[in-house]
Amino acid sequence: MKSYKKIKNIVITSLVMFSSLLILTACTGKNTSPTQRATVKSNVKNANTTTGTVSSNFYESIIQNGRYKVSQQRGVSISNTNNMNDLMGFESGLINYDYKVFSPDKYIFQEGQNLNKRMVNNWLERKSQENPDGLNPEDNKSTDPNKRNPLVLQQILEHDFVTKKGSGYNLEGIVLGLSINSVDYYQKVQYGATFKTPIKEEDGNKYAREAADKILTRMRKMSGLKNIPIYIYVYREGVQDSLVGGNFVLSSKSTSGNSFSNWETINEKNTIYPVINNEKPVNQKDADDFNNFKNNVQNFFPNLAGVVAQAHYESGSLKGLVVKITTQFYSVSEITSFTQYCATEANQYLPKEIPLEIDIQSASGSMLSFIARNPNDSGFYTHVFSSY
Repeated sequence: MKSYKKIKNIVITSLVMFSSLLILTACTGKNTSPTQRATVKSNVKNANTTTGTVSSNFYESIIQNGRYKVSQQRGVSISNTNNMNDLMGFESGLINYDYKVFSPDKYIFQEGQNLNKRMVNNWLERKSQENPDGLNPEDNKSTDPNKRNPLVLQQILEHDFVTKKGSGYNLEGIVLGLSINSVDYYQKVQYGATFKTPIKEEDGNKYAREAADKILTRMRKMSGLKNIPIYIYVYREGVQDSLVGGNFVLSSKSTSGNSFSNWETINEKNTIYPVINNEKPVNQKDADDFNNFKNNVQNFFPNLAGVVAQAHYESGSLKGLVVKITTQFYSVSEITSFTQYCATEANQYLPKEIPLEIDIQSASGSMLSFIARNPNDSGFYTHVFSSY
């Protein structure tokens, strides 16, 4: 989740909101220097540079020949997602894990340059005689939901971290994200009805660990990657109609060699408040506090369409909250008054020890204003979008 300082900087520079993308809290950690580094050389006539940064909490990124240096697998994630909440949760969550191992004070972010689009698409296909590099199970030709081999691996994402050296950059480490299905959706005939094969969590995790070792073995054979530290995080996707998507379940790292060892379980859960389908909330007090906030702000306008929250838990503790409010406004003064009122009610009812963000949008989806607060801050940062 973005803190209010981060959001303020983004508004000043571009007025572009990515408010729902970052749910987790960014934090930094230590990293062991590799024994061997790959050097990314810059063009002498068109030297590489960086974006610079508006905040020490953001990474600088690589600019090449005046353009942002995009990922070699750009577009693969979007074409392979079942649920946009999973796409955002996977990508933004991986960025937050980046911060845990590569501090933005020391490292420069670079979109993945080692795994290209063709390669990743092949890896995400089923293994077959025509595609021996496929990482998904071979097709056993069954169409029975309980007998067929489901597609398990859904997405692969690479983030690179470099340091400046002369006119080029040293590759210091890589963060990989693997996204696996909890349900594989398929058609028995083209354009026919959709069926589904559930994948047990233990089966998905086992398959992810095996696929991770295969990917690592292939990457170690690439130029300059033999002894580069590679961190990996496994994300388990939610069901197609999930309002919050899935969550990260496993992590590991490799400083050398062809296998990940010492896998660690990640205890995360994302949920929606108010709870739906009579589900039991992760924490009853958190649910009650949000309902009190919701009930109060819903009385402000007669045509308030909805108030929902995405809550992120780690080891059972609430670590982040994004509230989305949708309604129809008829004047800027209404928006401003409502924004101030929401901040007041949030200060009274919503927790102060976590990053908190409230996005207020129109029924058509246009962002109207936002409210945000860092843990333990005395007040909120608010912004009402305007035009001249």
